[in-house]
Amino acid sequence: DQGYPSVVSYFQNRRLFAATPTQPHTVWMSRSNSYTDFTGTIPTVDDDPLTFALASGQIDDVRKVISMDRLVLLTEGAEWALGSGQADVVTPGNLSTKPQGYHGVSMLDPLGVGDSALFVQRKGYIVRDIDFDFSRDKYAGRDPTAFASHLTENTSIISWAYQQHPFSVVWMVLTDGTMAGLTYNKEQQVVGWHRHDLKDGLVKS
Repeated sequence: DQGYPSVVSYFQNRRLFAATPTQPHTVWMSRSNSYTDFTGTIPTVDDDPLTFALASGQIDDVRKVISMDRLVLLTEGAEWALGSGQADVVTPGNLSTKPQGYHGVSMLDPLGVGDSALFVQRKGYIVRDIDFDFSRDKYAGRDPTAFASHLTENTSIISWAYQQHPFSVVWMVLTDGTMAGLTYNKEQQVVGWHRHDLKDGLVKS
C-alpha cells in the first residue's frame, strides 16, 4: 500500500494526483475527460492516463502544482514545467518535464495573481513570483521580498491570501503574530510591502 497522495489538481481535462508517502516525486494523471479512469490501453493512445517521476538526481517531493500555459510542479527543491512547448497538449507520446529553477517551495499553496503566480520558498520567509519568460524560454521570476527583506528577517510566513479588489494585495500571517501585506501589480510594475502590528492581539489566520 503506497498511501494517499498529498497533491490533487486538474490539468487539460485530467485529474492529477501526486506525492504519495512511498513515491513523493511521482505524478499520476487520469485518462482525458475521465477523471476516475487510470487504466491504459495497448497500444497507447493520446487520451491514455499518464504516470511519471521527476528525475532530479534526488528524491524531490512534489508539494504543489499550478496550472498556467503549462503545468508547473513546485517541489521541495525546484520548479518544473510539464510539456515541451507552451501550447502542448500532454499525451503519453510527448510527455516531458524540465526544471525551471532551483528555489524550492514551502507547504503553502501558490497564489495566482494576474498572469503570474506567487509562491513562498522552502524556508518560509522569501516570496517569489513565476511566469513564462519568452527571452529565456522558461518559467522564471524574481524575489519581491528583496525590496523589504527586513519584514521577514526573523520570522516566516505561515498563512496567506490574495485580495484582488479594490487593490491587488497579498496578505500574510507571520509566525510572530503580525501581518504583512504585499501590494502587487506586475503589469504596472508595482511592488510595495507594508507591515501591520495589532496593538492588543495577534493574527491567527
